[in-house]
Amino acid sequence: MRAAMSVEDFRDDMATIIRDVRKACAPLTVLTTVYYMTGWWSFPPYDKGSVRLALRYNDCIRGLASEFDCILADVWGAEGAADWLIHYDGVHANRVGNMLIAHRIFEAIAHHCSGLTNQTFNQEHDSQWSRETTQMRTEVGDPFRKTW
Repeated sequence: MRAAMSVEDFRDDMATIIRDVRKACAPLTVLTTVYYMTGWWSFPPYDKGSVRLALRYNDCIRGLASEFDCILADVWGAEGAADWLIHYDGVHANRVGNMLIAHRIFEAIAHHCSGLTNQTFNQEHDSQWSRETTQMRTEVGDPFRKTW
């Protein structure tokens, strides 16, 4: 985007990459939106971006995620267009911004992959707390039932 690649060319290239990777293996595919930045006109030749263009790219990425059944992590939304989350270079997130981005990606994966919690469920299954609360739920007619 910042180097003036058209949204259409980007979409075609991303679709090709997703198809080619899926021919080779069966990955969990996570797409992220373009992250927020403030230094749109800095660092030629990567000075062609804008908020408006980033939003067009993000719409394209959302469409790709839907078309190819990919997990979408909206890192743009995680940053919330907050300038104070951007590094002095104007392009990258600062430490707090990076934590928000990382959490948004983890959140997207966790919402779609119940396997992430299987070990936690197994570890907690035989704890005193779990035994007591499971028994209380059963006694009031609301027993735990794994739904996934």
